[in-house]
Amino acid sequence: MSLFYQALANFQLLPLTITLQLQSDGELPAFKGSMWHGWLGHALKQVSEPAFTALYQQHDHEQPKPYAIQPGCDQKTQWRRGECIEFGLTLFGQATELWPVLLNALHAGQILGIGPARLKLRLLTVAVRTPTGNSLDIQPHSLAAYLPPWDGGREPSLRQVHLQLRTPLRLKHQGQLVQHPEVLTPQLLAKQTRRRLMQLTRYWVADDTALLQAIDQQPLGCQGIELQPFVYYEDWQRFSLRQQEFLSFGGLKGSLACQGVGSSFYRWLQLAALLQLGGKTTFGLGCLDLVAGT
Repeated sequence: MSLFYQALANFQLLPLTITLQLQSDGELPAFKGSMWHGWLGHALKQVSEPAFTALYQQHDHEQPKPYAIQPGCDQKTQWRRGECIEFGLTLFGQATELWPVLLNALHAGQILGIGPARLKLRLLTVAVRTPTGNSLDIQPHSLAAYLPPWDGGREPSLRQVHLQLRTPLRLKHQGQLVQHPEVLTPQLLAKQTRRRLMQLTRYWVADDTALLQAIDQQPLGCQGIELQPFVYYEDWQRFSLRQQEFLSFGGLKGSLACQGVGSSFYRWLQLAALLQLGGKTTFGLGCLDLVAGT
């Protein structure tokens, strides 16, 4: 087993899909990532201050939060009593051990309610998105289990891959937020994914020099790839109650078409989809879907 694959095998993640039922009619925001972030934070604070600190408080300035939110695809704003609503939540590394506390927080959140009117909820299911399908048996899996073995790129190459940006993608290049499609390159995508994997591994899996070096030296596989960005910049604003000001949540939306993709680069894209990419992932940004051709 290569050191890189060992790093993936050591990295535990727990991707959850949480389904709830609304108990009254009401209005909810179109983009629900910030709503789920706030709701979960309030619920966690009620049941466990240590868990709230681990997931919500800022630690080292480079230390990423050990979770990401997927806000769901339904952007409607008018909801009826009895309708089901769902969102995704992925725990990374050591944070996967917090799932029993998280389950308690989800139960507590039923009473807190969501949206401006604090609509009450009923928790229906908490399912794990395993490598082989959804399961009600809550247990983490290794990152390696979600990927084929990393064998040095000897698999057949893929002709085309589309990367669908489900929620705004906030990438930085040379310290600046990427707002124009010409800045996007296969190298930027792969390097940003590698950096996220390294940071999550360093702070939430194991600060192991050999494993981190193996990740850093893993080839990006960007040679010969043609990337066509069909994207636009969407300038979202979010009002922060803590800071009492509007904060920029803008990012790129649309689709990226990649031609001539080999197996190494494709796996970086798979990792980007599993870990979510860019800034504000705890608010539901950086959700990606892959559509691959053969």
